[in-house]
Amino acid sequence: MRLEGKVAMVTGGGSGIGRGIVHCMAQEGADLVIPDIQATNAAHVAEEVKGVGRRAVALGTDVTSQADIDRLLSHVLERFGRLDILVNNAGVASRPGMPFTNNTEEDWDRVFAVNVKSTFLLAKALTPHFMAETNPAFKGMTPRQVFDKRVSDLVPMRREQTPEDIGWAAVFLASDQAHNITGQALNVDGGTVMH
Repeated sequence: MRLEGKVAMVTGGGSGIGRGIVHCMAQEGADLVIPDIQATNAAHVAEEVKGVGRRAVALGTDVTSQADIDRLLSHVLERFGRLDILVNNAGVASRPGMPFTNNTEEDWDRVFAVNVKSTFLLAKALTPHFMAETNPAFKGMTPRQVFDKRVSDLVPMRREQTPEDIGWAAVFLASDQAHNITGQALNVDGGTVMH
């Protein structure tokens, strides 16, 4: 198992791509911290992780709130004593199909806060703890729209991407096999970028 003995945090791990990442990391031996604004979803996923024999904790967390990040870090260190892997998965996008010009300032502020500010807050809070580790792993994810049938018809692989497709890529990047990979964009898109 590539992540045996590691403690991983996957923001937004209560559903969608985050849930896929959590499941893949648990299958590879990681214990999981699942902060999600939807606490009920996070708790459900934590129970699924425990069902495969891994430890998991779910916390209702607003990743745009410094107070919530501080509470989260305190809980993680109290429960596990350390954190080895951070996957910044929480993300939002504009409403599908809505022209950019119809976005409000509030829409922009929400997207920026969840997708950018949260990454800053987590990195700032966790860097001192990660620097004490020999092989810390920060991984960032960019949210993308879920493919519909029309989009999957354009994908060279001819199938929709699954949360687990992203999850296995995250496992690899968090593993020792990827210890020398940094500052790269890994497109897990069935060849869409090449099409």
